[in-house]
Amino acid sequence: MKHKENKQWCVIFNPTARGDKAAQFRKNLESVASQVDLKPTYAAGSAITIAEEAVEAGYDTVIAAGGDGTVNEVVNGMAVAKTKNRKIKLGIIPFGTMNVFARELKIPLDFASSWNRIVAHQTREVDLPKATFSVNGKSVEKYFVQIAGAGLDSRAIELMDWKTKKRFGSLAYIVSGLKALGSCPVIKIEADENTFAGKIVLIGNGRLYGGPFEFFPGASLTDGMLSLCMASRLNFSAALRLTRTVILKSIKQSSEFSQIKAKEITLTGSPDSCFQLDGDVVGQLPVKFSVEPKRLRVIV
Repeated sequence: MKHKENKQWCVIFNPTARGDKAAQFRKNLESVASQVDLKPTYAAGSAITIAEEAVEAGYDTVIAAGGDGTVNEVVNGMAVAKTKNRKIKLGIIPFGTMNVFARELKIPLDFASSWNRIVAHQTREVDLPKATFSVNGKSVEKYFVQIAGAGLDSRAIELMDWKTKKRFGSLAYIVSGLKALGSCPVIKIEADENTFAGKIVLIGNGRLYGGPFEFFPGASLTDGMLSLCMASRLNFSAALRLTRTVILKSIKQSSEFSQIKAKEITLTGSPDSCFQLDGDVVGQLPVKFSVEPKRLRVIV
């Protein structure tokens, strides 16, 4: 079901993934190669450039085949393209460890079902959050689709071993989080008119974090707001209670965390304090988060 007249689709994917699962995934992609243009990445961050070029080339659907990192790069490429096409669509074929954004949108995690969703081409407009920060004295903007974090959250990601993540999934985050307790800085938080301080700061666009875990029960992808979840104190016993919360897949039962919604959130901290977007550490504090309402059109 390829391209009828003005319909042009491309799939951006990582060709270097290894293992039996990756081999089967490539076979699945080859099975639809006659219907789309396959565009392999060639280096870390290259999906941004490929997606930007795809928009400029006139594709009306750009499909990210991979995990949350791949989706993040593709969205950033689409967002910075000079051709401002509000009708261009993002498709997702999940192939990652967490697939949080796909889970949020209830996109099936198997290839055949997710491909059928793309063919059906039903779309939804969702909010697109943005982080603004400095790199070498220059202001930088980077978009994310699902989650941002600082303090213990980003420090845990820094300490996470890739092989452990691939083997244990979200449980690897718990292990690295316990390791990070002793080196977790305090983050100053400004959320609209409110000021807080936290040892762990999570900012959500949707409800889910780290896989199927509902950390932001009141969040919505379409309300033009960011959901802020934070804990001012987090010692070892509190971390163990948080672990129980994660295992139960809902933060509703944790007394350590408080939550609010805001249109803009600014985080400041020590110069070596980092933050993460969609599971990857991308910069250092200070950082300002904002949201562009219904900026992204995604196939659901």
